[in-house]
Parts: sequence; structure tokens; C-alpha cells
Amino acid sequence: MKYTLSLLVLFFFLHAVSQEVSPCMQGKIKFLERLQQRARLDTYPKSLMDRYDVHFYFLDLNIERDTTYISGSCTLKAHLKTPSDTFCFELNDNLVIDSAVYLNRTQSYARKNHMVYVAMDTFLVATDSIELKIYYHGNASVVGGAAIGNGFTSAVSKTYGDTATYSLSEPFSAYEWFPCKQFLQDKADSAYVFVTTDLENKVGSNGILEGIDTLPNSKHRYRWKTHYPIDYYLISVAVGKYMEYVQYAKPANVQDSIKIVNYLYNRPEVLDSVKPVLDSITMMLEQFSELFGIYPFYKEKYGHCMAPMGGGMEHQTMTTTEAVGRFTLIAHELMHQWFGDYVTCKTWGDITLNEGFASYGEYLLLEKLRGAEEARNKMNEVQWLAKQDTTHTVFVSDTGNVSRLFNWELTYNKGSAIIHMLRYLLGEKNFFEGMRNFLHDYQFATASLRDLQHSLETYSGMNLQPYFDQWFFGKGYPIFNIEYYQEGSKIYLRVQHRGASSATPTFKTPIDFVCKTTIGKLQIHQQITKNDEYFIVETDQKILDLQVDPDNWLLKSVESIRENQLLLLGQNPRIDTNEVVLLYPNPGYQHIQLLNIYSGWAFYRILNQEGQTVLKDSYYNHVTIPIEHLAAGNYQVLISGERQYWVKRFTKMN
Repeated sequence: MKYTLSLLVLFFFLHAVSQEVSPCMQGKIKFLERLQQRARLDTYPKSLMDRYDVHFYFLDLNIERDTTYISGSCTLKAHLKTPSDTFCFELNDNLVIDSAVYLNRTQSYARKNHMVYVAMDTFLVATDSIELKIYYHGNASVVGGAAIGNGFTSAVSKTYGDTATYSLSEPFSAYEWFPCKQFLQDKADSAYVFVTTDLENKVGSNGILEGIDTLPNSKHRYRWKTHYPIDYYLISVAVGKYMEYVQYAKPANVQDSIKIVNYLYNRPEVLDSVKPVLDSITMMLEQFSELFGIYPFYKEKYGHCMAPMGGGMEHQTMTTTEAVGRFTLIAHELMHQWFGDYVTCKTWGDITLNEGFASYGEYLLLEKLRGAEEARNKMNEVQWLAKQDTTHTVFVSDTGNVSRLFNWELTYNKGSAIIHMLRYLLGEKNFFEGMRNFLHDYQFATASLRDLQHSLETYSGMNLQPYFDQWFFGKGYPIFNIEYYQEGSKIYLRVQHRGASSATPTFKTPIDFVCKTTIGKLQIHQQITKNDEYFIVETDQKILDLQVDPDNWLLKSVESIRENQLLLLGQNPRIDTNEVVLLYPNPGYQHIQLLNIYSGWAFYRILNQEGQTVLKDSYYNHVTIPIEHLAAGNYQVLISGERQYWVKRFTKMN
């Protein structure tokens, strides 16, 4: 009985092979529309697409560099997980479907906005494989569909004047230019992108260029093939009047060099302006391979296609960008080949697994290739931007909001700052080895932020739950106020903090303090677990000042650092008015004693009426203070210890 409804829908489906719909069939389509309306939005098509796993996309298209008109076919191969009589996919409703063919038989279909429902003439059972070929044509432009533009665009460069047509499918816009299933966790095993275009054009895409076929009418066809798993939004195309600039990288442990193919606008001044950065890509790729494991697609290539767009897009094995002369952008998109392409975020809510790591890749390559000062300046900028949003979490719950997904302050910069702190928390060895282990565990698949947490916990043996809760799933950052004082061989340190957002009031984190001393520097490493904490550090060095996190590992603000003679150790300051602590004799002559103080270590300080310290010392348990040398007058005794802070007044008599 579970298939009866689907068969009834099939019976009412459009019984034509094109978009010519008879009045009778129009009624059947309305039935399907009503069926969808009774459920939550997209529930029905999602359930249909969940019945199969995609294995292969074969795009065989006609594209020119100056138009968004597209024609050709897409062959979609899939494996059935559950029985079905209806095959569902997404396609831009501006595009005309000429036919849908299965086993050389034309199939009927119906359309509802961008959803296409193919009524298969054969009932498909689980374990069946399906190879459906969709022929289509039309204008593929959809305004504002993607993260930083349209899914399929033809534009003129404002900088160089060149024209190119290119795709940008992230996050939900692959359907704008080819039939697809936009489920992140369903990667295709491989993909072919064949493009026929004018002889003056070149075509860039994923994988290896296996050949260029000369065709009639001054056309040729580029045949690109990738044999690595690939997510729908990473399949790409770029068509332009390009020149080719090739380099080779040679990471350790790779037998053959890795080819780097750059398609640049075909004019000498373009290459001249971007060549210094392009020539550093070999070092970038080798550096990332050393840090995170060999370039994941080393059997194919890496490369760039220039296109008139803002920013860049990390299409698998061939980034699309116009800014090929920007060091940090090129580093960002290259880092994506590990974080985003090799391992892809499991849901769009986990997008900082892609963008936060790619942004941190910018810092790493500045650190490794450009020097500490440039890297430090970069992290200062990252942390400043990360602090601009304290009302949202890095994890994205509203995944339908593209601007929220690609929020500059959170997804990119706070994500990068958090990963920087994770490196500090784990240490160099555990961080880089743990990341290589994580990438290996989820290679060519998808992972969530929690998957990252569990992988690093398994590798390092550390409990990272508080860290992930407060940083990836919490809001804001800690704001510190620090007090310190040295008494003899002890440094008394009070660390107070609050959250910039009330949603995350407490941050548990390690933190470093560096004291400048008379003979050098003293580093103090402490673990913060509460909003108000006290530490005592033994040292034989005299400290001159104190710095908080001088290497800038933590995303934080520091409101104040002050040396405080009245350092409060254990509880808020208060004057003793209820005589819990007794001082006698008062007035005193030769000495005074304090009774009812807490046992343990502490110290006292006597201040005159001008607030000047005239006597100080430490004590243990019992306190007797000699005062015979003090001038007659009124004084205060300040007593501070592990669990107490008292101020007592007394009079010295002659």
C-alpha cells in the first residue's frame, strides 16, 4: 500500500514529452500541486530525491562567453535506495526541457516551479541504477540566486574589459544551469563537463582536460573529467577568451608534479600584474600539503579561471576568480580544496567548516611565507571583525538565509579566530596532526562541527565540549579585567571576565600572562573556569608590569590591567562592621593582635591617614603586629587571604 499514492500521481502525470501541456494534463498537474500544498514546503520533492543517491553528472553543453543562453544535456546517474516510480530533480524553470530519456525511451514529466517530476515508465526497485538524460535549453540567468552573484552569469570585467560566462552554484544555485539534486551529503562519485564553444574561447572546469575536439562551424569542444567525489555546488564552468599559464608544484611524497593551470584574460598586462602571486602558488600548495596532508586532488590538477566576479569560488580543482593577484584570496580558495571540497560541511549550518578554515588558511600562509608581522596584522583584523557581532552564533540555524550563511564577521572571521584558538588549546602537534586525522576520517565526504569535535577529542584525548559549546554554538567573547600585586615571592592575580553576550556569560579557556621583570620575562599559564578567579604564583623575580595574552591567541577584549595594593582575594571588598574579626588592644601601644581570622596564609598592610603603606608582612593563622615604632595617630589594617578581605581601624598611642 505504501506505493499506491505514488502510482496514482504517476497516472495523473503529464503524458507528453515536452512542455506542451493539454487541458486534461493541466488538471493532473494541479492535483500534484495540491498534493504538495498539503504538506510542508518542499517536503514531497525532498522525500522523492531522498530515494536515490547520485553517482555521476555528465554535462554536455553549448556555452558562449557573452551570453547566459545554454543548451545541451545532462545525464544523471543514480542508485535507488527505495522503490520509486517518480524521479525528481531541480532545474531552473526558465529553462525549457526538450526531453527526458531513460533506456532510450522518452519519459513524461511535470514541473512545479524549479522542481521536475519524471513519471518513469518502469517501476524502479531498490538497488536499481538509473541513467536519465535531460535535454534542455534557454536563458539560465536568475538574479541574486547565489552567495555572491547568480548561479550562471555572463559579464564584462570592470577592471580589464574582458567578457566571460561562468557558474557560481553555492549554496543553492546549481539548478539554475543544470538538472541536479542539491543535497550536501550526496556527493557524486565523478563528473564530466563537456562544453562546445567558439574557437576563440577556452573552457575551464573540474578535473583533467582529456581532450579538445575540433567541430564544424568554427566550434570546438572541451572535455573535462573529474574522477574524484564532488558535491553539486562545486561543479563548475567558465568560458572566456583566455590564455593559459601553467606551473607545477612538487609536494613531498608525491611521485609526479601537480599541474597548476591558470586561465587568464588574454592580454599581456594581465599576466604581468598577477604573475608574482601566481608564481607563489606552488609554495602555497606545498605548504598546505605539509600541514594538512597531500593536496587531495593531486592526480588531476589545481588551477584558476578568471571571471568578472567579486571574491572567489573554490570550484573543485579550479577556482573561479578575477582577483588572481591577491595573495590572501588565492590562499583562501586553495585552502578550500582541503576544507570545503575534500571534506565538505555536512549541513549549511556547519558552513564555517568551509569558510572559517579557508580564512585561517590566509593567516597560515602569511605566517609561513610572508612573516610574523603580516600574520599578526591579519589576526588583529580577523579578531576585530569577529567581535562586531555578539548576537548570533557561528553555527547557522537559518540556513535558508544566504546573507546569514556567508556573514563576514561570523562565518569567515570569527570562524578563523576560533580555529586559531583551537590551535592554542591543542598545541601545535595535536592541532595539525589532529586536523590531518580529521580530514582522513571524512575524506571525500561531509562532516559537521560536532564531527570535528569528536574527531579531535578521539585524537587528543581532551574534552572539547565546553570549547565548542561556547565558541561555535555560543555568542560573543570574554571581556577581561585583571588585577595583580606582588608581595615578596608571591604574585597575587585576580582574573575577572564577563561575556560580551549574556547568552554566553562564562568562557572556560586557558590564558597566558607575561610579566616583565627586572631580569627578563616570566610567563604565567592559567586555566579560566569561572567569571572571578584568584591565582598565586611563586617567583623569585621582581615584576614590573603584566601583559594579558601577548601573543594574541584569544578572541577577547581587555578592559583593564592594574596593579592593586588592595588586591581582593576570595570575596568582594567590605569593611568589617560586625566585629567578626577582632583587633585589640585598640588603642594600641607596642603591638596589636587580630582574632577570628580564617586559618591559612594571608598578608596585612598598615596604611596611615594619607593612604601610605607604613608596614606590611605576611602571616599564617595567628596575627600579631608590632607597632611601637609607628607615630601616634589613626591607621587602617588591610588583611587579605585565601578566603577573606578585611579592613580594620585602630589608633596608635604614645
